[in-house]
Amino acid sequence: MLTFCFHQYGPGGVQSLIINIVRELNTINQKINLLDYQDGYIKKQLENQHIKFEYINLNFSPVEIVSKISSNDVFVLFFSSNFERLISGK
Repeated sequence: MLTFCFHQYGPGGVQSLIINIVRELNTINQKINLLDYQDGYIKKQLENQHIKFEYINLNFSPVEIVSKISSNDVFVLFFSSNFERLISGK
């Protein structure tokens, strides 16, 4: 499964890119995970467009997040200044 992560709240170029990629991958039935906030822009846009994806809440603890992913997942990460803090749990 492909797992996308970019944790910014508002619209932007990276967010649009992820939405477009996920939309296209849905046409070939590729399963997608999305790590995002409950009120995240990407999550809301995918839901509004009825695009299928599995949601993983970034407000979960690192242990909870890891429990929802597989060692076979491929991660597509878009970094921001707070990413290291997010994955370290600090």
